[in-house]
Amino acid sequence: MKNVAVIAEYNPFHTGHAYQIRKIREAFDEETTVIAFMSGTFVQRGDIAIADKWVRAEAAVRGGADLVLEIPFPYSASGAEFYATAAVRLIRSVGGIDILSFGSESGDLTTLSRAAENMMTPEYQKAFREALKDTRSGGYPATAEEIYRRLFATDFAADIFRPNNILAMEYLKAITREDAGLLPHTVKREGADYAQCELAEDSHPSATAVRKHLLEGDLRALSYLSAEVAAVYRAAISRGECPADAERLSPAILSFFRLNPTPTVPEIRDATGGLYTRLAKKSREATGITSLATLSETKKYTNARIRRAMWFSFFGVTSSEVSAPPTYTQVLALNGRGQAFLKATKRTAKIPILTKPSAKDALPPEAIPGKMRADAADEVAESAMPKPRAATALLRHTPFLAK
Repeated sequence: MKNVAVIAEYNPFHTGHAYQIRKIREAFDEETTVIAFMSGTFVQRGDIAIADKWVRAEAAVRGGADLVLEIPFPYSASGAEFYATAAVRLIRSVGGIDILSFGSESGDLTTLSRAAENMMTPEYQKAFREALKDTRSGGYPATAEEIYRRLFATDFAADIFRPNNILAMEYLKAITREDAGLLPHTVKREGADYAQCELAEDSHPSATAVRKHLLEGDLRALSYLSAEVAAVYRAAISRGECPADAERLSPAILSFFRLNPTPTVPEIRDATGGLYTRLAKKSREATGITSLATLSETKKYTNARIRRAMWFSFFGVTSSEVSAPPTYTQVLALNGRGQAFLKATKRTAKIPILTKPSAKDALPPEAIPGKMRADAADEVAESAMPKPRAATALLRHTPFLAK
């Protein structure tokens, strides 16, 4: 029996995610244990997830995962390279996992692996670093594709630099860099494109489309989820815990930049190179988070990069903090098979695996700052909920256990 890791946001868990889990079990064994390493409340595109991590984790287990462990903030909100590296480090530290499976538009592991190897060469790394210094560069995805096409034209595959492929290549690079000992496995993405905003019949929806419709109050979006998963979200909506909308925090973000025209700490992650100054300046014109991101966009700074810079500035997250390995993870949801895996691996795991979110005192000293950082992010995100709860609400949760 294999233990397979999946790195995900599940924002929200939809039929495409369930399809990936089914294909994993088809490829290996029906008894395969699927361990999802899932982003916490903040996600990679620089946003607050549509529902809190407990809701999303329960949905994932009801949808087919066996165990959900958290990728905590600020790693969960980092760019592709640092997000992938942190997740692979967590997988290695938890231990007992044989395989890392990921979705990709390509579905061709050979092509993705070759591209990842090329991107790790000194020649590529040097050219990429130099290109990013140019204020005329087009940000990470465009610059990566431009450099790769120039240096490795004979290996260039059409559409290789699409969102899921980029993450897949970062996972492959991280496996090599971290000597993680994981067998990579990819499942070809089926259904709607990653960024498609409309729901389509007879197709796996994009998470983007589901979020858009939920934020607009269109609950028909739930019909594009499995019945078990939709029930989790319907209950969260009735409790006022979904859909979360970061725009509700606009007064806090705009006030922060207006009151702090210069950085509050040195080397804020993703806000270097004059971006912090630009955000502070544009905050005087902006009317909200979306407005601030749009006003601050340039060819070099993508919308996602700007939104990450906003949150990292607000929380004072530094580059060294994001580069350091995660010091803990916590259980968010599990079933019997996940419980058996957890019991076996907790004895040998190299980092603490919390089962009680309030058990900060059970952590070693080096892990406490990271836990406090992630807890603070959760507390702030409460104000994005339709019916905000007390700041400590998420600390009173216990992991969901499927019977």
